[in-house]
Amino acid sequence: MTEPGDGMRVVVDVSRNVLRLLIPHDLGATAGTQAVGSPTVSAYDAILDVGEPGRLLGLEVAGDSVPGDPWYLDLEAAPGDLLRSVPVTVEVASDPSGQPIWVDLPRRGDGYELTFPIGNQCWVRPRRRPA
Repeated sequence: MTEPGDGMRVVVDVSRNVLRLLIPHDLGATAGTQAVGSPTVSAYDAILDVGEPGRLLGLEVAGDSVPGDPWYLDLEAAPGDLLRSVPVTVEVASDPSGQPIWVDLPRRGDGYELTFPIGNQCWVRPRRRPA
């Protein structure tokens, strides 16, 4: 698990090869309050911003499938020189009041692969010197 800026937490679901973006209360439900009940999970169209080397920069959930205004999850402020934006399908869990709780984002898709900071590079271990 890692905590990008603004309290956003990212959890790796290795079995599904998905990143779960846990939305901070101030971006989702009103701070300190959240409706009680089981979340509703729905598929939505989104635009994924990927930087170098496969960094997860942000995600805009928008389009005809999203009620209300589009919203953007900003995960990294310094994209570097290269930026790629690709359309993706995500699953958004909402509380009974309709506020987003989390977003499930596939780590791989048509035209992209997220490898850092949550992917391949985090599994690299330093080599041990022979005794």
